Amino acid sequence: MYSTALVFVPRGRVLTDALAGLPAEERERLLRKEHLLVAHLARLDRTQSP
Repeated sequence: MYSTALVFVPRGRVLTDALAGLPAEERERLLRKEHLLVAHLARLDRTQSP
């Protein structure tokens, strides 16, 4: 289970694309299935957190 929220991002802030390093096929697969995208982003967060 997961929940979503909106957050404020200042106009000057540039957000990085968390999917930029993936092959095109993998990006497309994740963008088609929200539950896979959320799982992928959660894994990234766990591996990049201190």
